Amino acid sequence: MIFFQTGLKNIKKNILMIKNKSGVGYYCASKEQDTKRKKEKTMKEYICKKEDTLLSFLEKENAELSHKKIKNLLTFKKIKINGKIVSQYNYPLKPKDRIEISLSGHKSKVDLDILYEDKDLLVLYKRAGLLTIATEREKEKTLYHKAVTYVKEENKNNLLFVIHRLDKETSGIVVFAKNTKIKTALQENWSKYVTKRGYYAVIEGKLEKKSGTIMTYLTENEHYKVYSTTKEKGKLAITKFKVLKEGRVNSLLDVHLDTGRKNQIRVHFSEIGHPIIGDLKYGTSKKKGKQMGLHAYELEFMHPFTHKKMFFKTDMPRAFKDMLR
Repeated sequence: MIFFQTGLKNIKKNILMIKNKSGVGYYCASKEQDTKRKKEKTMKEYICKKEDTLLSFLEKENAELSHKKIKNLLTFKKIKINGKIVSQYNYPLKPKDRIEISLSGHKSKVDLDILYEDKDLLVLYKRAGLLTIATEREKEKTLYHKAVTYVKEENKNNLLFVIHRLDKETSGIVVFAKNTKIKTALQENWSKYVTKRGYYAVIEGKLEKKSGTIMTYLTENEHYKVYSTTKEKGKLAITKFKVLKEGRVNSLLDVHLDTGRKNQIRVHFSEIGHPIIGDLKYGTSKKKGKQMGLHAYELEFMHPFTHKKMFFKTDMPRAFKDMLR
């Protein structure tokens, strides 16, 4: 299992925390594993087995290295052969030659909270108040637009695809695909690959039952508002919850989804008379700025190609402390 966690308070021995611009970081299992991860991401090493030219060899060894990218790496002195920098694309290689490529240097100007990145996936932390994708009214101030700008800084032909989304006022973990193969695999089988979806929710009032399951069938009307209906007209939605803490008038819940319907958590708690704080669409009277009382703090899914479990976890937003009173 690959484990990433942001904002841990108790740092165990040999656990390394990496901070980014907004203070959202992630944890790898150990300093040794993180060093290995960094090296794999910033340095590639190959051993030549038979006579070849540098350009031909690299194109065969790494499909991600295009003809143009290899020449750029040579221009910026990012390739070494047997420890010496080379700039000749048709440099003759001999058996046992060691080729090193430095892939570091992509210093982005885009303000993003990156939790994880590899050749297939880009996992980001979305802040409350930011759209995941464009709407008719807003095209550029979105997480997707920022993420696309980021991947195209390295190569203008790079692609990015939305796998799932969070509501504008909801913060938390969002996954993007970096190629069509993994995009198709995840989009068509998201519920199959996802094994855990956890949210923190602050609701109005106190629940009589401190844990339980809400199960209804959801549909959407012409005004894009979701509501519960009959089995024949809706799609099954299952929400599991547990009360973590009660304030004077509000409650903090740990919520896990068995299904991922649109606005599922918001609708379920609104319909039992305990809407999410800040959710004006589904019944609350308490506006709390950009942050609604909903945070996607935990996500676990199986990588469709490596078959490894990817596990991400983030801290509760500070705004939740003000909501829980």
